[in-house]
Amino acid sequence: MDFGFASCCLFLFVVLVLQCGYGISASMAINQQGADTSQKNPMINKDDIKPYYNVWFTPKDLYKGFTMPIYFAKSDPSNSPHFLTREESESIPFSISKLDNLLSLFSIPKETPQAKAITYTLNNCDEEVEGHHICVSSLESMLDLVQKTFGSSTKFDLFTSITYPSQNSPILQNYTFLKVPQQFQVQKMMACHPMPYPYAVFYCHGHLDGSTRVFKIPLKGANGDKVDAIAVCHSHTSNWDEDHISFKILNMKPRSGPVCHIIPHNNFVWLPLVSGQ
Repeated sequence: MDFGFASCCLFLFVVLVLQCGYGISASMAINQQGADTSQKNPMINKDDIKPYYNVWFTPKDLYKGFTMPIYFAKSDPSNSPHFLTREESESIPFSISKLDNLLSLFSIPKETPQAKAITYTLNNCDEEVEGHHICVSSLESMLDLVQKTFGSSTKFDLFTSITYPSQNSPILQNYTFLKVPQQFQVQKMMACHPMPYPYAVFYCHGHLDGSTRVFKIPLKGANGDKVDAIAVCHSHTSNWDEDHISFKILNMKPRSGPVCHIIPHNNFVWLPLVSGQ
């Protein structure tokens, strides 16, 4: 495999990656988090196109030589939140109803960007969503969720986009697909996205009906940077908000067709293990 990791080494890899820099601490500015906490959904802001929205494309673009601007954030591992153990995370309330207590616990004043980040995360994680959608705050909980989603006897792999930036790499530049994107031949997938919080919290959601396809794509930037990218294509967007930023970026009519996006290097895709892939 080019950038998958065998299940026998999975736990060690997860620990190294998740503890070495993937998200943004709640002590950092909101603008650095790639999340617009003034809105319920950070991807709904059709009138304010931010640089980190440059990850979207369409299935017709899945060919060698396609070029598009892509944003790959730079992260400092020393500023990234770490996972707590399951016991530690379960000992701390995780609910918007406990917001005042949590702000006091984290020594974060009200009405600060950090407080808004925590409120944003708790509101989103408290929301009940049908299916395999949940926030996890420990590595054990994430692995349990993936195993439950795929089946108790299923082995699985972890994937993310891997960047090889040069010293002066711009975070937004044109990238070209060096090869025809290779699709993973699986029906199920689980994506996990970091949420702004003082310790590591991920919002994970499963796609189990084969309508979401996953690809690996080698990229080369205009600056010469290389990326082993993971991309996801969503076949069904009819239930997405009509103001979803992807429709604006792609100049599409709302809910009019499938869309794809590059997975940022601080996000993760879990796939059932398929022999030879």
